Formats: sequence, structure tokens, C-alpha cells
Amino acid sequence: MTREKFPDVRWIFFDWGGTLKDELAIYRGIAQICVSYLRQRSVAVDESKLYERLIELERLYETVGLRQALEEFAVPAQHIAGAEKAVDASFPQPWFDGAIDVIKSLSQTHRLGIISNNHVTGFEKFVAEQGMSPYFDVVVGSTDAGIKKPDPLIFQAALERAGCGPEQALMVGDRITKDICGANSVGMRTVRIRQGIYADEEPTSSDEVADAEIADIRELPGLLSSASVKSQSGG
Repeated sequence: MTREKFPDVRWIFFDWGGTLKDELAIYRGIAQICVSYLRQRSVAVDESKLYERLIELERLYETVGLRQALEEFAVPAQHIAGAEKAVDASFPQPWFDGAIDVIKSLSQTHRLGIISNNHVTGFEKFVAEQGMSPYFDVVVGSTDAGIKKPDPLIFQAALERAGCGPEQALMVGDRITKDICGANSVGMRTVRIRQGIYADEEPTSSDEVADAEIADIRELPGLLSSASVKSQSGG
């Protein structure tokens, strides 16, 4: 009989981009939108090269470096502004395969939350607009909180809102330096999903080692107790 790895977990907190949202697919979408917009204005940019540069800039600065990339490709300034508006108007937000099904399933047995570094003011409203507020009881975005992962304070703020002790909380994320190290520092349990832009990151200290590691979010339910614990959780 398989023993569940996290039998005492009552709350599961997720990172957003790179864990639930497929950032590689997001950047492919951004590159596609830009190239299409520029082509209509007789400006040629190689889509695959733009995509590759956007990924490089994400790894360097942890932000969407669209303007810098387009400047490097010698796109005229007036078209850069237009391309940015085109992306904003239809910003791609693809989920990882199976992510929504996992969220819906786990919300039946656990309380769920989000702890995300982002550049969106009103992140809780943003999550609600995507139809996900019925599943997430606590949503903490770094812009609204004024704190970014891996600062322990953002994890503590989420735990306080949940009314949950760290030993009963699990953090699921793709970034060992942000999600895993930060959650470990406050005593939360941790699961790293090795996927996306940062799949090749390796721990440099014991602080960055997760309690468990998976390659696909669809593996997560198998780590958790099948018994309902939602009614026992606080918050």
C-alpha cells in the first residue's frame, strides 16, 4: 500500500506563471502576435528568433522584455508601441495541460491559494476574470502585497489569510529560487514542478531542495491524500 507523502496538508498554494500557466506557450503567442502585427506594416522579424530572445530576457530579468527585444531587432519605435498594444489586447494565457482539471479536483479535498510574483495590480480580480475564483480561497500577488518571492513575508501573508500553519501548507512551483526556497524558509512543505523556462535549474543549497519533484502537474494528486480534508482546514 502506497503511503501518501503529504497526509497532513490542508492548504495547497500554487505559483501562477510557469506552474499553472504555460510561459513557453505564452511567449510563443507573444512572438506570433508581434510578427503578424509587424508584417502588416512591412516590417520583417523572424518569429523563432524573437521567441528565443524573449525567453533569454525572461531568464535574465524575470519580465516580458518585449520592447528591448524589438529594439534589438531594429523595429521602428512607432511600430514597437503598436506591437505592445497588440499584445496587450490579446495577451495569450494558455494553461498547462491538465492544470484546470487538477485544480478542480483538489479543490474538493483541500483549500487552495495562489502566491505569485507578477506585474498586475488587482491580481485577485485578474484571477476572478479567468473564472478561477471559485477554486482559490486566497490569492496573493506581489504587486498588490508589495513583497516578492522568495521574501518570507509574502508566504507568511498568505498563511495568515488562510489561517493555516506552515506545516499544514504545501507550496507548488517551478522556480527553486523563488517558490521552493521561499516556502522552505517559513516551514511550508514544497513540491517543485520541473517544467517550462526554468526546468533546467538545479539547487545550489539544501534550502532550494523541495520535499518532492514532479514533471507534470497531473502527477500532483498522486502525492496527496485521497481522503477529504477540506472541512478540517481553517480559514
